[in-house]
Amino acid sequence: MKNFTKYFLVITLVFSVISTSVVAGTSNFSDTKGHWAESSIERMVGKGHISGYPNGSFKPEGQITRAEFTAILTRIVGIDELKNPFSDVDDARWANGIIGGAEKVGIIEKLEYGSKFQPNIPITRLEITKMIARALIIEDEYKEIFDTYASYDQGKLRFKDAKNVFNKDVPYVAFVTDLGILTGYPDKTYKPLNQASRSEAVVMLLKFIDHDINSGSTGGE
Repeated sequence: MKNFTKYFLVITLVFSVISTSVVAGTSNFSDTKGHWAESSIERMVGKGHISGYPNGSFKPEGQITRAEFTAILTRIVGIDELKNPFSDVDDARWANGIIGGAEKVGIIEKLEYGSKFQPNIPITRLEITKMIARALIIEDEYKEIFDTYASYDQGKLRFKDAKNVFNKDVPYVAFVTDLGILTGYPDKTYKPLNQASRSEAVVMLLKFIDHDINSGSTGGE
């Protein structure tokens, strides 16, 4: 697989307005001390991939939109910007090229969204799982592994709420789970349709980047 860490990118997690200024290079956030994802947030800050807000906060439980997560993931992978194929191009103009590039390589599947991507809607945990899986299977060796999950159904998932995952989505969930990128909650649930928090996005992106599959967690991932 491509060494994703070779892309030296300063990727700012901005979840309300893309032009929001941030405090770069600090891990001394006012609201992450003792948080379950504190160490992951610090590691991502250390790698130069995320920053916080001007007031010194990170807002780990804040939301992340479809466009914002897509922007971070595609920049890590190194996807070129292309024309946005969706009709709601006025909703997040800053992300049009990002969305177009992600759709072109298959990270976004247009058939799943129809004519509108709705970029400003908070992204779900299932959407993040599927985007990460699709970013991985751009590489042939991962595509071969992913294909072995084609026949999987809900019964193959380790989560107590596996019934909430459609069978067509099971291969993505099983694939990312077996790679250690998705671990779920302490109560053994996945909660696929829940809106993902900033901290959950950070943890999954960190595991995607360095495949830290042996690091346990005490929170959402």
